[in-house]
Amino acid sequence: MIKKFSEIYRENETNHLLTGNGFNMHFKYDSSYKNIFEQMKNSSKISRDFYDEEFTKIVEDCKYDIELVLEKCLPLLKERAIRSLEQEDNISLLKPESIALRLQKTIGLLEQDDTVSPERKRFFGLLRQNPAIREQIINNIIPQMQKKSKPNFIKDQMSKSIMAIKSSFFGLLVGIMMEDTEKKRERVAKFIEKFSNSNIFTLNYDSLLYKIGIDLRNRSKSTGKSEWKMNDGFIEEGGRIFWKKGDEQNLFYIHGTLLFLSRKKRRRKF
Repeated sequence: MIKKFSEIYRENETNHLLTGNGFNMHFKYDSSYKNIFEQMKNSSKISRDFYDEEFTKIVEDCKYDIELVLEKCLPLLKERAIRSLEQEDNISLLKPESIALRLQKTIGLLEQDDTVSPERKRFFGLLRQNPAIREQIINNIIPQMQKKSKPNFIKDQMSKSIMAIKSSFFGLLVGIMMEDTEKKRERVAKFIEKFSNSNIFTLNYDSLLYKIGIDLRNRSKSTGKSEWKMNDGFIEEGGRIFWKKGDEQNLFYIHGTLLFLSRKKRRRKF
């Protein structure tokens, strides 16, 4: 039986809150997976050739579940990678002369690399000075590289496709949270304040609660009033972000969060 919020909320008592996608929808943030996939279909980040009828069917059959889509689309991505390999530009990568050229460039780079041991540097120097020996070694290596190049190319193409789906999907989700107004955020803030002395648990990946927490913290500093003091347990020290267990935590991301960005091997929050 569905009950109204007013029927279960008790003033001056500890009321914990669990939010899901319905929480966002109520406050006019359509972060449903179906909406995100619909936006992805029309997004410039994903080409029309990629988001075709085959991919659309997979998405619909998976009921717009991103985790399931990523799993079920693998055979399609492999088939597309194989078709891509058959294109003239990519076939040329497997030709002996193309592989030989890449190996010669690699030998030159390794000879100049300061991390390579002196013994190996001398070896690469000898190869450079003796074209006949270098050519013989390269010719012996070419069949092995041809054998490995095809599966490596397919794997690489599939990885790029998976990354394109992920970055587009989660980029659009973050964008939905960014495209808001002060009036919309104020409505959420007023609701959240009712749980200022409680714990909030969320099933959502997005940054809505985090943004509201920042708004309330800034307002508390300017007005001096005691607002909801968000503490998600993550702290930053020495340029690193990590979770620290403590009794002060009051916001829990049960399914993880999109609040962290990785830049130059460093993670930071929005």
